[in-house]
Amino acid sequence: MRWYDAPMVDRTAVRERVLSLLEQKRKETERNPPSAARQALRNVHALRVAKSKLDSRAHQRHFKTIDDAVELLKIDRIVHRLDAYQGTFEMGLRSHVTRMLLTSGFERGLTQFYETVLSPGAHYMDVGANFGLYTVFGSKLVGDAGRVVAVEPAPTILPLLKSNLWRNGCSNVQLFEGVASSEEGEMELHFPEGNEEYASMAKDVVSRRFESRTTTVRVPAKSLDTLIGEYGIEPVLLKTDTEGADEVVLRSGRKSLETLRPIVLLECNDRYLASFGSSSKTMKGYFDEVGYTLYDFHSGEPVVDSCRSTEGVAIPNV
Repeated sequence: MRWYDAPMVDRTAVRERVLSLLEQKRKETERNPPSAARQALRNVHALRVAKSKLDSRAHQRHFKTIDDAVELLKIDRIVHRLDAYQGTFEMGLRSHVTRMLLTSGFERGLTQFYETVLSPGAHYMDVGANFGLYTVFGSKLVGDAGRVVAVEPAPTILPLLKSNLWRNGCSNVQLFEGVASSEEGEMELHFPEGNEEYASMAKDVVSRRFESRTTTVRVPAKSLDTLIGEYGIEPVLLKTDTEGADEVVLRSGRKSLETLRPIVLLECNDRYLASFGSSSKTMKGYFDEVGYTLYDFHSGEPVVDSCRSTEGVAIPNV
């Protein structure tokens, strides 16, 4: 089925729903300003460091429990139902995504966003699918009349992704086993086995955290425009989570952004973006060029210089 055979989706209505959601987030931020105690603490950096240490200790306690279970039971994977994502998933227990899903929660607020954007008959593209959390969720939201294209290059996570697509009956998903990039042919991919959520085309993104177990392979590479054309989709939502390569990926899809006008959900991690000579500021500049406005997802505010959080959402101006 090509895009013109699929049920029509009212993109204007989708855009207005997303803008409404961001406005709600902005108002929530205004209604819930920092407490007096936090306002009294002028050194905001010190506050962030203190909170980070507390969060880290809590995560370490939870993760230690998982490590103990892995050692006792001699298992490295788990199959678990995640109702919020409408699926049952096989997940590696070394993965930080798995551990957050099982303990403290993961990327809160994004499920509501997906439910706001995707509806039966829509098309969705998931660049950086990992084990398929948002691929399966998107597949369920668009239904049998919809289409999903998942892009995932890490060879060690692909068996889990395929298993999860089969387990959840995602017959509306097509998979490209490679990277989306401005350079077509083959590209180097660097990843730590068991933590493929950190796979990146920039070695330093991975090695600074997993130096002792970084694997490098060559994988197929196609531009975003080529992939969208070959799979014949017209995505309402385009999600990129590529550990710093997001601007590289999105620039390879300029024609699609200018003509198809999807909502874009992307990672805005300036530390990772820097490895590709990019930043959330240059990302904003690119979106300005193609007629989009980039928002910080969690605050709902338009991005001026940098994202406050690590998730951004770009909305076409018309």
